[in-house]
Amino acid sequence: MNIDAIASWLKPKLPSYADVRPARSMESDPSDVSSALPVLLLHPWQEIAGPNLYDATVTQRVAEQFACVSVCAITDLETRRSELFAALLGAQPPGYEDIVLYVKGEVVGISASLIWWRDIYSIGFYRRST
Repeated sequence: MNIDAIASWLKPKLPSYADVRPARSMESDPSDVSSALPVLLLHPWQEIAGPNLYDATVTQRVAEQFACVSVCAITDLETRRSELFAALLGAQPPGYEDIVLYVKGEVVGISASLIWWRDIYSIGFYRRST
């Protein structure tokens, strides 16, 4: 998964985020708040392969999941997530054969009035033998 490409594609779709970039860590990191907020941090999550679709060759649909971690004021979380859903759900990033779907969300960390919230999204594509 090319997180840099997804971050670059997503950044202009989220004008209220001060920054959209690859994450340095999968955990809440105090250095994430060294710049203006809110910040969106992206990192790979997992791949889930489906069964082979054919007998003579291998073709599998793969769900490639990635995480979007919003770092913002707790009181601003629902606004930031709504903006993220609007930018991602049903969108088709360049190079993918399917649309983005939402998987789940969870708290990563809380510090004073700030929250790190991770939403997981999935994009489908096919892996084929040649």
